[in-house]
Amino acid sequence: MYKVLLVDDEADVREGLLDEIDWGAAGFTVAGTAENGKEAMELADRLQPDVVITDISMPFTDGLKLAEWLRGAHPLVKIVLLTGYDEFDYAQRAIRLGVDEYLLKPFSADNLTRMLAKIRSKIEAEVAEREDVRQLKEHYRTSLPLLRATFLASLLTRKLSRPAIEEKAKNYGLRLAGSGYAVAVISLHQQGEGDETASEHSLRSSGDLDLKLYAVLNVAAEIWEQQNLGSAFIHQDNIVLMTVFAESGASGWTRRAQDALDTVLRSIDHYLKLPVTIGAGSVVPELSDVKYSFEDAM
Repeated sequence: MYKVLLVDDEADVREGLLDEIDWGAAGFTVAGTAENGKEAMELADRLQPDVVITDISMPFTDGLKLAEWLRGAHPLVKIVLLTGYDEFDYAQRAIRLGVDEYLLKPFSADNLTRMLAKIRSKIEAEVAEREDVRQLKEHYRTSLPLLRATFLASLLTRKLSRPAIEEKAKNYGLRLAGSGYAVAVISLHQQGEGDETASEHSLRSSGDLDLKLYAVLNVAAEIWEQQNLGSAFIHQDNIVLMTVFAESGASGWTRRAQDALDTVLRSIDHYLKLPVTIGAGSVVPELSDVKYSFEDAM
């Protein structure tokens, strides 16, 4: 049920709206009533209605001022103005304020019910659209690691322009600015369907290469991220470690990367018991040339 706030300075109008409309059948419930715009503002803040149905002519704060305030304070609320024929100029101003619907007095219960059906359809369409956007954002968030890996892998196989690289790096939240770059590749040794000397439930006994790659990636990526060296990802049945050197002190970063590779090798052996070989490529000055470091590493 969508919540409605009724606003009219005439008690018999408010009571008539409450009694003559089958609000539940229309998909709405009347959350509150107010006799002027000032009271309606206080109720709107407290009740958070989906729809405000208000008369134009009221004491203290009229319907147009209320509509203007609602557009700023509660931009998603639907506003329906009740107006007489002699107030048509006000209705035109209301349209400019972004009022959703207005009804000319006197109106029948059928007219108001049909208008409520239009409002309900509009609300449901907007809810569905917002839900689609949320789902799209969630899908993008969960897909981001794969998108990052795909982009980084493209650097290993083709030479991209600097503007294209910078745009993608910004979109994917990657830190790729540096004074030099190098690639290391971790390759798992072929073991057939599994290591018969390993226990039944160990990773070595598994013939699932993807599972082994994922396990190695977890170990290597944790060390690489702790050292703030760059990115780790899976590419062509190997683990790729891309090092981004700081703006200065490349020789120091090279030693850090070599020490980190030693730690990666020892950790894989200690935690996973998987035999691997690590190849380290040469340092290149531009990210667009990182494919050459990858070729060295391979």
